[in-house]
Amino acid sequence: GYRGNALPYSSSSPYLREMEDACSMMQASMRIVRWSNASLHLAGAFTQSHTHVARTHAQAGTATHTSSPTCFTTASWMFSSIHVSTALTLIGAMLMWLLLWYVASPTTTKVARGTRESEAGMQHGTGPHSSARRSPKCRPKLATLNGMRLPAAFAIFLLHTGITMGRFYGIPQWLHFGFFGCLAQWILTWFFMLSGFVFTYTYDDGRLDDPAANKVFFVRRLARIFPCYYIALGACLLLAPCTGNEACLIAYPLQSIFLQSWLPVSMCDGGYISAYGSTAAWFDSLLLVFSMMSAWLCRNLPRFAGVRANVCLLIVILVLRSVPTLTVASYFMGSLDFQKWGLVRIWEYIAGMQLARLFNQCSAEVATWRGWGWIFDGCVALAPLWMVALGSPQLVASGDGGHTWLAGLVIFAAACAADEDGMPSSGLLCRFFASGPLVKGAQWSHAFYVLNPPIRYAMPAAFWYLQGWAYKLPALFAANLVAAIAVTHFENWFARRVDKRLKGT
Repeated sequence: GYRGNALPYSSSSPYLREMEDACSMMQASMRIVRWSNASLHLAGAFTQSHTHVARTHAQAGTATHTSSPTCFTTASWMFSSIHVSTALTLIGAMLMWLLLWYVASPTTTKVARGTRESEAGMQHGTGPHSSARRSPKCRPKLATLNGMRLPAAFAIFLLHTGITMGRFYGIPQWLHFGFFGCLAQWILTWFFMLSGFVFTYTYDDGRLDDPAANKVFFVRRLARIFPCYYIALGACLLLAPCTGNEACLIAYPLQSIFLQSWLPVSMCDGGYISAYGSTAAWFDSLLLVFSMMSAWLCRNLPRFAGVRANVCLLIVILVLRSVPTLTVASYFMGSLDFQKWGLVRIWEYIAGMQLARLFNQCSAEVATWRGWGWIFDGCVALAPLWMVALGSPQLVASGDGGHTWLAGLVIFAAACAADEDGMPSSGLLCRFFASGPLVKGAQWSHAFYVLNPPIRYAMPAAFWYLQGWAYKLPALFAANLVAAIAVTHFENWFARRVDKRLKGT
């Protein structure tokens, strides 16, 4: 199995002490018996397979900082039964669907008409560098940033699939713990910053200060997230049910109400809650709450005129993302999964919002400089090298490799490089990501990412033994993409139905 010297960790790290570990991919799956503790901490943040820890953290050794707990005991008697956990999961899911049905009650004709006019203004805008550049209603979609979504989801797919296969099936280690392992950290930060940037880029004009308009925005967000999220959760519940440990029994009920990333604790019986169930859906858990807070954040985030003041505020936000995170992570490394914690990731979302305001304050001369596309190319090429060079146990566990600024520069450069139609004016990679197929594939990226765990769980055990990794990766990719396209079509249909209910038609 994995040994400590196979990973870029210091030999003195307390997380290298080996512990017994049983890993079940599905009900009829295989067993892996010897993993290092370092592998557990990396895989606990990344892995999409079920990790059942047979020895507690206390048995693994003494932590560097003994003043903080390394794990938590049982939360409540309610989670002591598989049947109770499953029932709570189903109840939570039904309550969330009822909530969507309730908040999607028909709005007034005036609000619906105003929303349609806003959408029409966005579609027929004059571009980010025109006289209407500062009106979010008139901005085109940025092709480069849209086109990056599917390749970014594919890089995370390679990481998750590589961890599932492991070295036991002959897959090269660099596919999961090397290049793509470090790149995935940067991609997740980029996704959160992009979400905040797109919201402010589109809605930072006071439209959502009206409660009725904010309700329409939030309901549409729910309608986009719910179908794929609950399809993945239901499939994982059937294909990878709990075997009795507390972490798994708590994970599924929390996932049913989008709380798994707000309580990403490590249980003494089972390890990290985030390592069970529909593990990729932790991103949606955060995004849903951030979307609900977005209008409030826009109103309360300080506004400044001028580039310098906005740059200073952005630097403050980036510092708030990194310094406290690394300080706290050094004391609570074993008890919380920091890279999936909402109180950590929200600063990336806020940084993206501030980045959009900085973009809005830039003069036309700065924004239309043709060198932005080449800066974008350089930053994209630098990102994996930066992460590999600065990787450390603290940075990996907290999801912070000092790369938030780099993700922001990629987004800012892509926005400035866009012309009146949202297409890049310079740069090789900038133009590549803006190509038609990648922009088209952006709509499948969310489902492609979220559906990866159940698709891997659904593969029979023979699939992992009878073929080499070079055959398994394309097969899994094809299955993942087909499922993503099908679910995306269902999402679009469902979103249209919810939109009709909102408008009372």
